[in-house]
This record gives sequence, structure tokens and C-alpha cells, in this order.
Amino acid sequence: MLEVLAPDGAVPTVPGWTLRAWPVARLGDLTLQAVPQGHEDRPADLRRVLQDAGLTPLGPVRRHAG
Repeated sequence: MLEVLAPDGAVPTVPGWTLRAWPVARLGDLTLQAVPQGHEDRPADLRRVLQDAGLTPLGPVRRHAG
């Protein structure tokens, strides 16, 4: 989970990740939950694909235990 700036308020489709968003955030426009689809997830990889999709990641990526 992390917060992002989303210029148009939309959540893009990002290959390799399932994204869910909530319009509640302290720093940005959205709080984003990102779940990897069949690969090892790394915060740096997630940040890169989000930036490539036009979002600006803010703050740390928080991992959910489970």
C-alpha cells in the first residue's frame, strides 16, 4: 500500500499488478493497494511501473502481512 498523485484521478491498468484505490489519502490523491500477479514484488519495481503509468508514488510502500 502507498499513496500516489493521480493527475486525472484514474487508476490505470498496470501489467503484472492488480490495483485497488481509495480516494482517501494524507499526502496524495489516492491510497493504492497493489498486489503482484504471480511474481516476486519489490517496492522499487512497483514504483517504476506506477511512474511509467503516469502516477507519482509518495512516501514508503507499506507491506501488508498476510
